[in-house]
Amino acid sequence: MQNLEHAENMLTMSNKDFNALCGMMVNTDYFSNEIFGFHAQQAVEKAAKALLDIFSIEYKKIHDIGELFNLLRQNGNVIPVDFLDLQDLTEYAVDLRYDSFELDADSLDRKMILEKVSGFIDYVKRLLDQHKL
Repeated sequence: MQNLEHAENMLTMSNKDFNALCGMMVNTDYFSNEIFGFHAQQAVEKAAKALLDIFSIEYKKIHDIGELFNLLRQNGNVIPVDFLDLQDLTEYAVDLRYDSFELDADSLDRKMILEKVSGFIDYVKRLLDQHKL
């Protein structure tokens, strides 16, 4: 049960980052792609960790979404194809935020990312609800 409680907490935190993304959609010029990408990456990372918790898969303190997805696959869990490109958000992870760099200004389709992140969070929520029964 402890893993499911942690999964629920991680999903709650994921939703907070997702809510920040929604707020950033109101005034897109005010928030840089790096800040938008960071919160998108954080939402997916925390949801992926919730998924690992649901399946009682141990993980280290990492920010690489691809590595988290690989841990799931290595333990017999399939990530739906629709969400695999969320791994690309890893470039916005916390480690990179402190470097002085500019990513391509046109590199983010914010609406598409918002939809995919929302879909991934919903997917994890459905699995969590199934495991809580």
